[in-house]
Amino acid sequence: EWLKEQITAAKEGEQTTVIIDAPLTIKETVTVPEGKEIVLIDDGKAHTLSSQTGQMFEVKGKLTIDATAESNRLVFKGGKTQVKSGNIAKVTGGGELILNDGVFCDGSIKGDYSGAVLVDKNSRFEMTGGVIKNFTLKRSVLTGTVVVTSGGGFRMSGGSIEENTST
Repeated sequence: EWLKEQITAAKEGEQTTVIIDAPLTIKETVTVPEGKEIVLIDDGKAHTLSSQTGQMFEVKGKLTIDATAESNRLVFKGGKTQVKSGNIAKVTGGGELILNDGVFCDGSIKGDYSGAVLVDKNSRFEMTGGVIKNFTLKRSVLTGTVVVTSGGGFRMSGGSIEENTST
């Protein structure tokens, strides 16, 4: 898959910008390994990344999502998530996810310890902009739009979390 190849080719310890210039279908979880710093950004147009897997990203390094303008946001459409996963991203192993601008939306979350974003111990999620919306949550133990386990961190200084439902 193209996105996996871009991340694999990125040099460890150096920030690598990956420009998304077309819609993408994510068929299996894309891992950002420890030591990699990846920035995903649009090419001046809005594009959708759609998930055909339970979890789009596993972030062990650093993943930043940004946009050149609000009208050009990358849209990450979730799939169906099971137990102990993040529909869009699981941040684990000391990883860091930064949402500066983009849209996480439309996932179905079912199972314990799951959310649109799941943040494990010693890992963090920072939201400075963007939107997390339209997730359907099947009520379970520690299930929510953003789930932070003991020792994980979440800081929201901008953006919005809206229009999510719990059943």
